[in-house]
Amino acid sequence: MQPNQLAAQPEHLRPTHNGDQIQYSDGMTALVWDAPGAVVRPTAGEDPGDPTSEYVNGLGQTDTLAILTTDSGNQYGVGSGLIINKKTGDTYETGALPDITIGEHLSIPGKFTTTRIRSVAVASGRAEQIAHLEQVDAHNPFDPLGKRIARTREQQYQQALEQRRQTMEKNINLLNTSELRGALGTAYFALLEMYPQLEDIEIVPVPEDSAQIASATPSWSSRSNGKHQVNLRIGDLPTSLRKYEEADQFTPSSKREIAKLYGIDESEVTPQLQYVTSFIHEFGHVLDYINAGSHEAYAAMRDQDRAATHTLVRRLLEAVPYSASKLAKEGSPERAWLIANLKSVEAAAAATTVERVIDKRGRAHRLDVTENRCDKLAVGVIKGDQALFDALRDTSPGALDRLRAA
Repeated sequence: MQPNQLAAQPEHLRPTHNGDQIQYSDGMTALVWDAPGAVVRPTAGEDPGDPTSEYVNGLGQTDTLAILTTDSGNQYGVGSGLIINKKTGDTYETGALPDITIGEHLSIPGKFTTTRIRSVAVASGRAEQIAHLEQVDAHNPFDPLGKRIARTREQQYQQALEQRRQTMEKNINLLNTSELRGALGTAYFALLEMYPQLEDIEIVPVPEDSAQIASATPSWSSRSNGKHQVNLRIGDLPTSLRKYEEADQFTPSSKREIAKLYGIDESEVTPQLQYVTSFIHEFGHVLDYINAGSHEAYAAMRDQDRAATHTLVRRLLEAVPYSASKLAKEGSPERAWLIANLKSVEAAAAATTVERVIDKRGRAHRLDVTENRCDKLAVGVIKGDQALFDALRDTSPGALDRLRAA
């Protein structure tokens, strides 16, 4: 018996491995760990002095294939962000795996816990027969694993496409119930052309008796359905447009900031332009949620944005923590707070009257880095469709009726 004929030896006589390389009969090589106590460290940094690091680093998150065998005889295939339980067929999304110790359980929180790990084999490439390597008299197990992962990913891709198609169809059906169906639909499709990652974001109708016109809800909010969403007041368009007209009265400087972003005269910032801008603006917030990836990361992003906001603007936002619309509402607790605390906020607002503080608070909201980024996204989408932009800023007689008929 040749010493490199690994498969021919009784199991109790086979050598143990600690990241050693073996070769299958078809030329595929693998790194193997099966020595009790041996540790596979997928989260370790690249170590130029360790030839195994290039294969193991990020295992579970990268395209590198691995097979984990447990004491029960079950196997878990790993690769391309997936873990597949061979026995049950269950598939799990995963990031980089934690350290794996031979002889101990592997636990992925919220997903599964294995029996004790007997061995880990990591694919390390294909080559002609290498004489000094232990030879395994069997075809490598990574090819079927790779094909299964590819099939799973293709199925997931097709399912995601179908889910996006259904979400977009649902959104368009909802927008079509609006009096501004043409403008909203055009803006929505222009948005998706520029930001296709927003295709699976659902638009949720806001009740007509709500004071809110447009907002965004992250997946981690208790008010969401577990996914990011944009909320829009679809019905009773006259009331929605009237709210923008009223806001222009108590925050005229906010309207001026919008005009600057669009590069137009203030008179062209119509209520309908503001309505569609608000709608697309909220998708900017959703894009931030997506880019952040988690509540904690988004909070850190907001902290960074607030720190990057102009000092005077930031000072006013901190001194007056309520929106201009709430401060302007007669009888609201926010307005009562402002009246009672006017003296203490005068310095931060550089204003001595309730009306001037409200106006400046409205402008400061527009200049907040996060809000300004979302405004710029909306402006870019709407100005990208010249016909839509011209129709929304049209102030000639019958302009709104023409938009309704579009």
